[in-house]
Amino acid sequence: MRKNLLFLLFFATCGNFLFAQSEDFPENPNVESDSLKMVVQQLQDQISEKDAELQEMKDMERYEKVWGKRKKYTNIGYCIMNLDGMPVPESKFGFSYSMGRTYYLHKKPLAGMIKFGLDFSYLDVTVASFDNSNGKGLSFGGDEEALEIDLKRNYFDYTMQIGPSVTVNPIDQLKVSAYGRFAPSASFITMNDYAYVQFVPHFTCGLSVSYKVIGLGIEGRWGKANYKGFSLDEDSMEFGEDNINDEGDIEFTNPNDMFKTSKRKFSNKSFKIYISFRF
Repeated sequence: MRKNLLFLLFFATCGNFLFAQSEDFPENPNVESDSLKMVVQQLQDQISEKDAELQEMKDMERYEKVWGKRKKYTNIGYCIMNLDGMPVPESKFGFSYSMGRTYYLHKKPLAGMIKFGLDFSYLDVTVASFDNSNGKGLSFGGDEEALEIDLKRNYFDYTMQIGPSVTVNPIDQLKVSAYGRFAPSASFITMNDYAYVQFVPHFTCGLSVSYKVIGLGIEGRWGKANYKGFSLDEDSMEFGEDNINDEGDIEFTNPNDMFKTSKRKFSNKSFKIYISFRF
């Protein structure tokens, strides 16, 4: 009897052990396959997350190079001007120099490559020289004591420009910009014995292509105004030995009425080609 009880106890213990082993190592192979798929999916998710972070860093670096920097520009150009009102309207030589900045109106570029902005040129200087072959100035007094005044024929203006622009970045750090601006100018013209001054509301448009620091552009500008002219009045001044005082200085006959004035309409159109530096 006792031997039978020991046999039953041994059999029950072995049965419990085998049952426990079967729970730890299931016979269904789908359980192991699902677990493996979960591990692989987790690894893929981690790799995708790292790739996304790396791509985001690359995008931020590229954005900083293309859009974050090089908003300021300095342009040095050659100018060809046609000044209607000048005896010979085509300029012999022209020079321009400008400095400004582009303020972008939105942070994220449209379609990943287009940005709209507002250009502001706080310094824009244009100088042009015209033919003076037939020009004559003023001459006062005799041959020995003559005072000659000839300002030649030149154009000068100081301008500030403001207006919208659109910039496209098709590849790498290459940028193409088109702009149109309002350009109020303080204009000064000399024409032999006369000097003319006026405020001129110019308008300008242009196109530039740049890669990193260096760029090349073209620009057209036009404007017109009635200028006020000033010149010495020959009738109010006489020069000669009688007009030289003891100190050797010239004395005016009518010092309060030395100048004569006039008005003249000038209309100018100019074309510029310039080298641009962006910082």
